[in-house]
Amino acid sequence: MKEIPPWIWVAVVFMATGIIFAFGKWVGNFNSDRKSFEEFMKRVEEKIEKINDKLEKIFHSLPNEPLEKRTSPISLADYGKKPSQEIGASEISDMELTNATEQVKDFNAYQIQEYCFEFAKNELPKKRNEKHLDFYDKIHEAVFHEGMEAEKLTRVIALELRDKILSSLNRLHSEIGARFLILNMPEGTQCPNNA
Repeated sequence: MKEIPPWIWVAVVFMATGIIFAFGKWVGNFNSDRKSFEEFMKRVEEKIEKINDKLEKIFHSLPNEPLEKRTSPISLADYGKKPSQEIGASEISDMELTNATEQVKDFNAYQIQEYCFEFAKNELPKKRNEKHLDFYDKIHEAVFHEGMEAEKLTRVIALELRDKILSSLNRLHSEIGARFLILNMPEGTQCPNNA
């Protein structure tokens, strides 16, 4: 066998050194890239958390589900029944039923509804010290837990009171819608015969 010339050994050593150097550089770049990627992912995760926090704040500032159905006549939505029970709207309206019915016995159904809204908004706060000692405590607790305005809950009481008054006077809810339509008709429009 012939002896391998020394220049080939030198070339093999240089090639091996080059390969080892290139492999080392590639491993270094890979580790560096991996570290950069990990740092990049951390920054992405932090930004996602910030976005989630902002979305949560936005979500909590949006109006919640409606308490009332915007049909004619206005009535409690399913979502409105829960706070109605929490604040005892039925019990409060029971306490006021006799007096309120006497006040509105000559009113039509629409006027009764308007009376109940005004009564719940303006008169119930005055009566707090008389009968409804825990009325505002319950409202404030519901307002806090549900994230809504206190006035919306007084409307819940008004609707409960309206329904009880209409029932005690044997009036129909459908009168409310008909009266509302008549009051809001453009001038010159003729009313239907049955309204």
